[in-house]
Amino acid sequence: MRIVAVCDPALDIAGNQQRVADVVGVEIDSVCKDLARSSFLVSKEYFYYLDEAIWRPTPSPSREGGEEDPSKSPREGRLVSAESPRSPLPSITGGVGGGSSPLLQEGMGEAYLGIPYSTIIKKWWEIHYGGQEPVKSNRDTLTFELACNLRHICGFSRELLDKVIPCYDGFPQEEKMKCIDSALKEKITRMPPRLHQVLLSIKAENADNLRLVQALDEAEERDEQHYINRIPSAALPMGVRDSLEGLPRTMHMPALIGIGPMIGALATGVRLDVHGDMRHLNLTAYIVGEAASNKSKLDALYLLWMGKLIREDDEALKREQEYLQLRERRKNAKEQPQDPKVLIRCQSLRTSIAQLLTRLQQSQGKHLYSYTSEADQLSQNSSAAWANTSVLQRDAYDNSAYTTDFANGKSTGVVIHKVLWNMTLCCTPDALYRAHRNYTNGAI
Repeated sequence: MRIVAVCDPALDIAGNQQRVADVVGVEIDSVCKDLARSSFLVSKEYFYYLDEAIWRPTPSPSREGGEEDPSKSPREGRLVSAESPRSPLPSITGGVGGGSSPLLQEGMGEAYLGIPYSTIIKKWWEIHYGGQEPVKSNRDTLTFELACNLRHICGFSRELLDKVIPCYDGFPQEEKMKCIDSALKEKITRMPPRLHQVLLSIKAENADNLRLVQALDEAEERDEQHYINRIPSAALPMGVRDSLEGLPRTMHMPALIGIGPMIGALATGVRLDVHGDMRHLNLTAYIVGEAASNKSKLDALYLLWMGKLIREDDEALKREQEYLQLRERRKNAKEQPQDPKVLIRCQSLRTSIAQLLTRLQQSQGKHLYSYTSEADQLSQNSSAAWANTSVLQRDAYDNSAYTTDFANGKSTGVVIHKVLWNMTLCCTPDALYRAHRNYTNGAI
């Protein structure tokens, strides 16, 4: 916690620290007597609590060395912060040319990043309810829903939610507060998608206001880090923590999820007791992001984590190729070479279902793993092949068996008692739905 205060020019650093300690009611830290722990001026949305009055300029001693009116001295009031004319508090109310936007005329105390809450709420009803505000028959449910969303941009403040949410259609104040209190008890997550949609709409309508657009982009970036910020760095095991170093902060959670199936495949002998059912670490991760969103950073992590298996697979593929070449040369011979039945664990998804089933049958009770940097590569597979692959994914997730019998008479039936197959698939949102054509088996 940081306390922002104005130094008394008549006192030295230690004297000012003692003055602050006296006002707060704590003992001074005698070790810290320099300016090494000074803070920087930041925008208002960084503050957990902010009294607008503290941002008023503080009277300074006159040029003749005399004091101003003692009643205005910061010694007698709360701790305050001076606002230098050359370092004003950052504002996002400027447009492209530095002027103010008609959208952002209300006070910052009733606005989110300069956007009045009334504007956000109006846009909420327009987008999600065709502009229809709550009426007596649904005001309880819709007020609760609105509060659940707005709390994320109201600092989870009961007082602010009460101030910005109207009492719709004669809603009694006590009933409205019950809805707000219930909303505040809900689990805290990232910003809800429907509120995010509202803010995106407002950003698009004010695209000429570069400061507003930048502020909303920064807020979105902070929101993307919600879950990773809740994981202490010390809680991440060695190797995982090293993998996240050097990545953009916004990629930490996608990277953590993306390497999860890799770790599960490497720990192929590990099983968990889930309600009495011993289950393998069968994991599938979909990393969905727009183009140029740094998804390709996972390529390096794939090569890093699965490097040993990739090298072993290369050697196995060489033995398999030698066997196929020898069989071709000796196809008319009485004695045929013995199939080595090699173990190939890093399996490409750009393959036939028969080849994938063959690899699973030869897995020797170990996990296969597939990594795809772009789901559009899977469009080369036939619809039937990818539909069957989707079924395999679901069986792997369920830790269940897979049984089939080919109809062409050239392949034998397949019985796999446990489908041990993990996958990490990176894609854009539209590519995900192009790749997944079977939506009935619950794979996604």
